Amino acid sequence: MQDLEDKLPEVDDLDVLEKTKSDPLLKTALQLSRPVNWWGSGLGPQQILPIAEQGIPVSWIPDQEILVVLAAARPKDRPAILLSYEDAIVSQCRACLEEVKNTDFADTKQLISRSIDTLDAGFHEAAIALAVAVAEGLALWASRLRAGVIESLKGGDMMEISKRVNRRLASLGESYRLAREELASGTLVQGFDVPRRALIAPIPTFFEPFYPGKGDPVPVYLSRHAVAHQPTVEHFNRANAITAVMLASSLLRARDEHLDYVYIEDE
Repeated sequence: MQDLEDKLPEVDDLDVLEKTKSDPLLKTALQLSRPVNWWGSGLGPQQILPIAEQGIPVSWIPDQEILVVLAAARPKDRPAILLSYEDAIVSQCRACLEEVKNTDFADTKQLISRSIDTLDAGFHEAAIALAVAVAEGLALWASRLRAGVIESLKGGDMMEISKRVNRRLASLGESYRLAREELASGTLVQGFDVPRRALIAPIPTFFEPFYPGKGDPVPVYLSRHAVAHQPTVEHFNRANAITAVMLASSLLRARDEHLDYVYIEDE
């Protein structure tokens, strides 16, 4: 493992793909430590993860060219960049869905594909509603993957930890907070944790607390709660629709790859 860790300083090099042709250790380190769509971009986590923290997916999609443009932009300018690359992003989402092979996800895959079709047809308001409906369950799945690890930091034996996890998973409100807690827990600090961080980093923004009854302003960036509880023309904009289909596609592709997920059993 140390040999692989020694290669981590090179995985974000602009010419890393050329280097991997003659360096199998570097190739393995790259595969284990970076999402495939980052390879050869010349960007590292410090440039890409802030994009994800804004709510824009960076795992599986978009491609290197778009990541470079997004990384160079100010946060407030990124929605306009998504609009300018809409055709390419939509194509990449479709390609991402084509890689989903598990037939258990056929319905989910079809619904995301229909949301993309709806966006293509010019009905971005309908596209965002459908994509968010599908993305919610996928985001909760991704958030729960390491719930046991995070709960174990609070101490207790395995039975106590299992009970706490099951109680939290039974509460939708608790589940919404899991990704945020994991990102803040200090458990994703190694180079090989980057793919996990990249996948879940958009989820806290997606589940940003929003209470319209308390006078909270409608979130600017894609928000499950705004879509479900306070739909507005302003929030149902085309950039948020693009983000929604990206998020659903990215999370389903990750779900398809992660076939060995083990749930903690109820008592």
